[in-house]
Amino acid sequence: MTIEELKSNLDGIVTKVTNLEGAAVKAADIESLKSQIAGIKTGMTAEELKNDPTIKKLDDTINDLNGKIEAMSKKGGAPTMELKDAIKEVLEKEEVKSIFTSNKAAGMQTFELKAATSDVTGTIAVADMKKDINFPRLRALSFLPLLPQGMVGTDKNRIGWIEGTYTSNVGYVGEATAVTNADAMTAVEKTRAMAKASAKIKVTKEMTTDYSYIASKLQNKMLTKGLIFLDKELWSGDGNDSTAANRIYGLRGHATAFSAAKSGLALLVEKPTVVDVIEAARLQCAVIDAANLTDAEGYTPNVLFINPVTMSKIRLAKGTDGNYLVNRLADGTLTLDGLTIIESNAVAVKELMVMDSSVAEVYFKQNPEIQIGQEATDLTQDQYTIVMFLRAQLVIEGPDKLGLVLVSDIAAAITALTKP
Repeated sequence: MTIEELKSNLDGIVTKVTNLEGAAVKAADIESLKSQIAGIKTGMTAEELKNDPTIKKLDDTINDLNGKIEAMSKKGGAPTMELKDAIKEVLEKEEVKSIFTSNKAAGMQTFELKAATSDVTGTIAVADMKKDINFPRLRALSFLPLLPQGMVGTDKNRIGWIEGTYTSNVGYVGEATAVTNADAMTAVEKTRAMAKASAKIKVTKEMTTDYSYIASKLQNKMLTKGLIFLDKELWSGDGNDSTAANRIYGLRGHATAFSAAKSGLALLVEKPTVVDVIEAARLQCAVIDAANLTDAEGYTPNVLFINPVTMSKIRLAKGTDGNYLVNRLADGTLTLDGLTIIESNAVAVKELMVMDSSVAEVYFKQNPEIQIGQEATDLTQDQYTIVMFLRAQLVIEGPDKLGLVLVSDIAAAITALTKP
């Protein structure tokens, strides 16, 4: 099978997977796609895999597709539910109706967002919503969809983990000689408070007769914007353990500063550009410190965060072979030298970051909650207050901060790379 035939077959499979995502997927569809992928990989010779970079990219794409297909398989065509319908489910509870129909002042009551029991089993956790509930399209989300997610128990207000250090002291030892070299290991327990964000709207008594309208309002004006707020905080949140423990400590704050010396490219690049800065940051993430290589294992950088204005400078850049450096995958994702490109206005024009996304994880506490009732002057104004809460935190273990490299000044980085 020729490379052109492989590309053609793979393009067809990418299209099928893209079309199937978000819809009910039949087992037969999944097995058919798996079979086609297996057939393509069988057609790849060892020589092709070794010598042709195009084949390597095809293989990477196939691995990505396999992951998507496995995710769809686990989803198994499970029934989906619109987010606003999950909200409406709460609004139609008798306890809520009694709040809206009572002529007496109603105190604030808390309700957990859950799926309708006839549609989805169990409660809807935020981490699961993107799989089991159809979110409205969120153009502003850049960081949340990318990062692994986990849950903490409803009785937990902090997330905990263990950080350790390990020093290897392996060496030679003579025959009949006492062993003096020994490894050293330490472990320290770390915790961080779960951040709590809220949003509030007022609804009139007349509006409470239309649950669909209120549900749409909650979705579009509260939860959607709450997720956008969370997404922004995942980048620039200023939380820390001493002065703002109840806020999110963002990616930018965790990151390791870019060092041209540690990338191994300081003063070695003729007429460097932003692309060279990205490559230097990628190298630093991968090797940690090129000037002091040790047995320490580097990271696998796979993401580039960049401002759209800066991105415009490299979108049309070409290599010496005349081909564009930025690749566009079938699903529209842009990549550069193996890095998935995430454009966001949250990233300053003069900055960029390269990271290994596996080092970070977003934790959520329980399902989103809404409180419904009356406060202050609501009774005299014939209206009600609805408050929504999201609880989350970003965790990056101390040693893994090396897996995020922040270039805080692209112009200064270019200068540091420039060959005299």
